Amino acid sequence: ASKHDDQASQELFQEAGYTLGAHLRAITPHINPKFYKNGQLQVVIVGSVFHSWKFLKPVEIYSYE
Repeated sequence: ASKHDDQASQELFQEAGYTLGAHLRAITPHINPKFYKNGQLQVVIVGSVFHSWKFLKPVEIYSYE
């Protein structure tokens, strides 16, 4: 996506990152406060799709904050 300036692929990753952030935001109120450290919740996300984290991360963080 980034090597070939593939706009369609970049938009798909942006949408996926936004959706991931929206899901994290939706479950946040249901998480036991004891899992927070200094007011922050650490989330471990796994799977092969995260080899493309550099495309997902900027949008995911924006939608989660």
